[in-house]
Amino acid sequence: MSPVLSVSLARHGGVLAHRALALKVSCQRGCKLLASATLYAPGPRTRPVRLAAVARTLAAALPGHLRLRVGLRALRRLRAALGHRAGMTARITLLAAGPTGRRTIVVRTFAVAR
Repeated sequence: MSPVLSVSLARHGGVLAHRALALKVSCQRGCKLLASATLYAPGPRTRPVRLAAVARTLAAALPGHLRLRVGLRALRRLRAALGHRAGMTARITLLAAGPTGRRTIVVRTFAVAR
């Protein structure tokens, strides 16, 4: 059986101040998880910024916390692209492998603030 994931943001704001995107993830059964994310600043000429991927093992039905770190170079690019604006879009991709080896890919998009 494929893993069933539940994903939410631990906080919507402070992504640049904390230099990380905080997630709360849970799996119905125990699973191994690989999370990656991309931040998009508004505007036609801004390039998306990738965050460092994180791997973690989750116990069954217990929420786990993940922090996807924003690198220093990415932080500078986002600050320059945002200017005085605050809003960004985060696209999060989760790959979960269950105890039987079956995999699930979950992609979620969230609105986050600087």
